[in-house]
Amino acid sequence: MRAGIGWDIHKTTPDRPLVLGGVRIPDAPGLLAHSDGDVLVHAIVDALIGAAGLGDIGNHFPDTDPALKGISGAAIAARVLQLLGGKGLRIVNVDCTVILERPRLEPHKAAIQASLARLFDLPPGDVNVKAKTYEKLGAVGRGEAIEAHAVVLLRRVHAEEPTPAKGAKSAAAARAAKSGAKGAAPAAKSSARKPAKPAPSAKAKKAPPAKATSRRGTTKRR
Repeated sequence: MRAGIGWDIHKTTPDRPLVLGGVRIPDAPGLLAHSDGDVLVHAIVDALIGAAGLGDIGNHFPDTDPALKGISGAAIAARVLQLLGGKGLRIVNVDCTVILERPRLEPHKAAIQASLARLFDLPPGDVNVKAKTYEKLGAVGRGEAIEAHAVVLLRRVHAEEPTPAKGAKSAAAARAAKSGAKGAAPAAKSSARKPAKPAPSAKAKKAPPAKATSRRGTTKRR
């Protein structure tokens, strides 16, 4: 098992939509960034890259690369899953926190959780989303920024690790083949050992012996 911690923060701006965890949040200022500004996905990706021992998000997605201008959180997540697969790693679970003064995220948490599960190829139950405020303190408390933290767990996947369905089918096929071979052998063996029955007409063709009573009967008539 490998654990990772991620963090990110972006300034707010009224000129962009707010996207968190791949979900567009209405009636809220967006985030200033070279990408789409999905601070929550960025924090999770930062944690995943760290857990895999691959540096940090800036090493793989620098904000100086023109090709990454406006890249979505979904595209970043897809690339990171490829990196993890190349190292034989799989995500176990994600726990993340968004810190913002507004808007209130409670009505959107279920949608964000479902979206993150899809982005990172996880069951929804393996993704946890929390929302906090800074109690009006600092840049986040004044609504000038939104911050996100994430903790992830990875596990190594072995190439020879079978899937349960495949293993069950192989075992069932082996049992069926073994059972079929055992059933055919005794039948062939028993039929080979059976002796041939004599023809029913053999006894009928045998001539019966002559009876002495026929002579005695003839003598008496003389």
